[in-house]
Parts: sequence; structure tokens; C-alpha cells
Amino acid sequence: MTATVRFNGKNMRAQQLLDLASKQILDFTEESLTLPPICCAPTYVPRAAFEGDDVGVPLADRAAALAENAAAAANYSTNSTKSIPYGVCKTTYSWRQAYMGDYVCVNSSQLSQVAVDDASFRSHVGICPPSPSRPTAGRGFNTCY
Repeated sequence: MTATVRFNGKNMRAQQLLDLASKQILDFTEESLTLPPICCAPTYVPRAAFEGDDVGVPLADRAAALAENAAAAANYSTNSTKSIPYGVCKTTYSWRQAYMGDYVCVNSSQLSQVAVDDASFRSHVGICPPSPSRPTAGRGFNTCY
């Protein structure tokens, strides 16, 4: 037997009443929050190792990430039958892992640079001013001054 409760002229099961109360509490307390856009601090640009990669790096590091992406296929081992998920890196290369699904093969110095860039993320970011006045460092990248 399911217990019912009378609410607003309707018979409701206890679970329905709890679900309604939960929804009303969430609707009442939910606030709309709009955060300002984040952009790179002065002298830094987005690394762009993958779409949405906003880690701020010097322009040379961005160029390196784009070159790594372009050379990705050449750095996979041709002697492997595995495809985890795209293949296995050549002997002296490792997956870059700029994010968990980044399987671009890079050498150890490039791998170290990605770790340094990722660890420095917080110090290379700023809050962008409103759009029309947002500076772009003359290169089209969002930077903050």
C-alpha cells in the first residue's frame, strides 16, 4: 500500500511530494551566474594543442604545439599492431596528454614543456575586459592588459 498525501487539492504519493518540494527549492535558490570570459595574461596566447585549449603560453610554445599536431602521424610506430587509441608512439616519443585524450606523440622536451605550461595555467590567465575593448596583442589572440 502506498501512502498518499493531500496537497493543493490533489492526492500525491509521498515521493511525488518530495520531488515537487525538491524542484521548488532548486527553482527558488537557483541564481543565474554569468562569469566574465577568461583570456591569456599579457605576453601569452592560447596554446591551441586541441580545440578549446586556453592554456596561456608564449607564442613560440603555441607554434610548437601546432607543429606537433601537424607532425602527429609521423611520430607513430609503424611496427605496432596496437591501436591504443591511435597507435603507439615511436621509441623516443610519448603521448603529449595536454588533456586526457591527447594522443599526439612528442619527444621528452616537448612533453616536459606541456607539463610546465599546464602547471603555470593559473598564473597565465586573466579576466577579459568587455568585448569591444578586448585587446588582441595584434595577433588575433585574446590577451588581457
